[in-house]
Amino acid sequence: MTQKLLSIALMLSLARAEVLSNGIIGEPKVECGPNSMTVSFDMVEAFEGHIYVKDQYKQKQCKSIPTLSKEASLTVNYDTCQVKKARLVNGIEISSTIVISFHPMFQLKSDRTFNVECFYAHLKNNVENEVQLTISDEGREVLRGKADENILKNAKEADGGKDVLPQCKYEVLSSRFGAPVRLTSIGQSVYHRWSCEYSGTEHFCATVHSCYVHDSNDVSVQLLDENGCAVDKYLLNNLEYTSDMVGGREADVFKFADEPIIYFQCAVRLTLSKNGTCIRSSDTCPSPMRGKRDVTLNEEASVKSQQISVLDVNDSHSMTSINFSVSLNVYEDSAQLVCVTTDWFTVLLFVFFTCTVFVAVLLCLFLVCKGIFRSRNSSFKTVL
Repeated sequence: MTQKLLSIALMLSLARAEVLSNGIIGEPKVECGPNSMTVSFDMVEAFEGHIYVKDQYKQKQCKSIPTLSKEASLTVNYDTCQVKKARLVNGIEISSTIVISFHPMFQLKSDRTFNVECFYAHLKNNVENEVQLTISDEGREVLRGKADENILKNAKEADGGKDVLPQCKYEVLSSRFGAPVRLTSIGQSVYHRWSCEYSGTEHFCATVHSCYVHDSNDVSVQLLDENGCAVDKYLLNNLEYTSDMVGGREADVFKFADEPIIYFQCAVRLTLSKNGTCIRSSDTCPSPMRGKRDVTLNEEASVKSQQISVLDVNDSHSMTSINFSVSLNVYEDSAQLVCVTTDWFTVLLFVFFTCTVFVAVLLCLFLVCKGIFRSRNSSFKTVL
């Protein structure tokens, strides 16, 4: 039995040492069409696996078949496969999470996941629409926007003819100067921070507005209105701007019922400062209700926060074990789950077998000793 157990352990070790040598060469190619998106990959070796939309593997139109060549692609129609659509201030963003699995049947650690986004911009002055796209790992911040030509022209002239286009990002931090948050729990304090940077001189003022919080099923709730005023102070209060291009606000963590993952999305309005002073539509926000005003729109950009996993209140006491569970997408009853690797399973099985044999030997010795004792007693009675 021991020899058989060691053989199983050896087989597990050898199987674990075998790793698929296939992989992706270079960056994936994305084509954003009028009704669909196509993602293409160049492989190191002949591709025997599948490319599919996350959570849609069983839908034939949402996955590719093995090509047995070094090129593979997947075309996803915008009306199928639960493709996400978001109407932004300056256009429409269409996104889908694509998984490339190198094994024909199983998911392995070598598999890759991409968040593919196609952005269709609405441009002013009847200019022909452009298509902007980005490929990023899940959770990476994405910037979208189209600059107003007059503002950029004025800023360019003021900066000596240099091209000026601010780059904006949105982060949810553990504190005002903390690190980005990926895992948190209800009620914990975080800091929402919006910032824009550019290489030119101080010309722009940033106003954050039209903020929404989304769950993984595209359910959304508005946090800031079109003027940058808070809609519900218990979720997010009016922002505080620490400079012309940086604003933020501390808030407590919340989440949708039975939805562990959320992310935030906001629009950033960029305007030229007047005599070095920023005048924002949110300067006279009521507290905390919405205030409607007519504002002349200038440059618009859309920024996303990282995805955040939010734990229930009762789960916050065991952050270490829950963090491991979240990485495996296990969110419920995590404190009662025990994940055992193959090595530990082999050790536990060996210990159990050894203990069983030891108990059996003790029992046999006990029975033998008992038999000897009875035999001696019988002999003693016969002599008497």
